[in-house]
Amino acid sequence: MAQTYNLTSDGSTSALQSKGNLNVAAYGTFGGGTLSIQASYDGGSTWFTLKDANGADGSFTSAGALNVRIGEANLRFTLSGATSPNLNISITDIEFNSKF
Repeated sequence: MAQTYNLTSDGSTSALQSKGNLNVAAYGTFGGGTLSIQASYDGGSTWFTLKDANGADGSFTSAGALNVRIGEANLRFTLSGATSPNLNISITDIEFNSKF
């Protein structure tokens, strides 16, 4: 699976049905905003920001990537507080048999 999004204003992407180990990358112009990774386990009625093992929000304020392991859920990405952003988001499966 590979999915890309582009955000040019505050708001949320469409929902992406996901399960497993994913790599999420965000890059481009953040415009001072914060991009949050959100999940819903009830078909999109309730959304919450993912947190890492230390309890920190799964979010970006500058270019970066992180790995996400998630059960069957909907994912979306929400940009807030941005001025004139042009933000790219790329989501790909992580292949365990890759060798570097």
